[in-house]
Amino acid sequence: MDLEIKNQSPLTTEIKFNNLFFLFLLIFQVFSLIICFQYGSSYSWPIFLIILFLLFLIVGKHRLKFLLIFTIFFASLLMRPTSRRAIFLRLEEVPFFLLLFLTFLAFERKEKYPLKTKSDYLLLTFLLLTGFSFFYGVFSGNSLSQAIDDFLVLFYYAFYFLVLIYFQEEKWQKILIVSIIILSVLVSLEYVIPFLLTFHIKRYATDQQHLFNIGYPLLVSYIIFGEKTKYKILAGLSLIPMTLAVIISLTRALWITIPFSIFIILITYLWQQRRLKQIFGIFLFFLIIIFIVYSLFTKGVDFKKFIKVRKEVFSSWQADLSLLERIFSVKYVIKEFQKKPIFGVGLGSTHPAVVPWKKRLRFPWVDSLFINLLWKLGVLGFILFITLYYYFFKNIIKIFKNPKDNFQKWVSVGMLSVFLSLAAISIESGFLLTYRFNFVLASLLAIFNLWANQN
Repeated sequence: MDLEIKNQSPLTTEIKFNNLFFLFLLIFQVFSLIICFQYGSSYSWPIFLIILFLLFLIVGKHRLKFLLIFTIFFASLLMRPTSRRAIFLRLEEVPFFLLLFLTFLAFERKEKYPLKTKSDYLLLTFLLLTGFSFFYGVFSGNSLSQAIDDFLVLFYYAFYFLVLIYFQEEKWQKILIVSIIILSVLVSLEYVIPFLLTFHIKRYATDQQHLFNIGYPLLVSYIIFGEKTKYKILAGLSLIPMTLAVIISLTRALWITIPFSIFIILITYLWQQRRLKQIFGIFLFFLIIIFIVYSLFTKGVDFKKFIKVRKEVFSSWQADLSLLERIFSVKYVIKEFQKKPIFGVGLGSTHPAVVPWKKRLRFPWVDSLFINLLWKLGVLGFILFITLYYYFFKNIIKIFKNPKDNFQKWVSVGMLSVFLSLAAISIESGFLLTYRFNFVLASLLAIFNLWANQN
């Protein structure tokens, strides 16, 4: 036994230790998130700083990679964004800016990534435009605090360059993809656990439910295209809480995008001429999942009451006050855009609510990616952002046609379905632009850019 321990390579020991530490890191995050959500900054800041200290003290040469993963988890698992405090930062933004600061100092950074692809230059230009739009909006009379908030949310896309720098190794690229899948499952538990304890639907348990748009198709893709049976079983089990979370989130966009993504994956599967028996097995598997989720759902919830919560979905659009509010908001911001079409109205602009019970409120975004881009960043920002995602789509297609291994195969199929479904829903959703999971989106942009140039 002693001889076996002595014969273990330092690399194997380091990998086991890093895996163990990453597990403990997630546990610490859960506690810190609970403290941040339940109590004030006097409790959350010390816990947060302790986690960062442990991260840098223990992880060794991979500390910045773990800090990058930590940034994604911390920002995404918070059920609500924290308020802006000192130096105008939210708590969830601190790891991101710390990582940026350490990168600028070249702190233990051996990797280098010079700008070399069209995606690199497009994103850099887009970030520079957001900086210009910040000052343009402030000098045009928009709210300074809102302009700061708008700018920082868009600046999350700078995370793309950090991934390019620190995740050039294939092993770490895979770790990042798997971490995003794990993250989406953990977010689903923020819905499912309270529901199973109380059988009370809490639609706004978190504002990160759109992560299911990414995690769910990737899990389905692995079940169909992956190789290892034990991981397929684990993926199938993970789909159970995610399916329940999709239902009880009452988010209509998810009810459209996820079935559409699954449909694309199945079409891809058929297109590659797989056996019909396997297709039948897939449908049977999903029927079983739906049956289990339905059984859990109807155990403590009156299904008729559930339908009434979103009855406008099943009735005429004139009765859907949420939809009408979006339509009127879009009409308002389009008029604003027409006044300044080239650069838009600038960051910091808001639009008034149009329903009686929200008449005193103003909102910084509308539920449409395309309208948001035109409104705040103008035609120039719209072209840059859409072109950036066009090259993302090209990278996905390139990997889809010529994957390096099975991992790239199932990830590319999953992300192809994700891209097509989100492109369709972006007409009435700001998912790709206005949320904290811009960290996740930037990571995926970077990973596929790296894969497309490595293959």
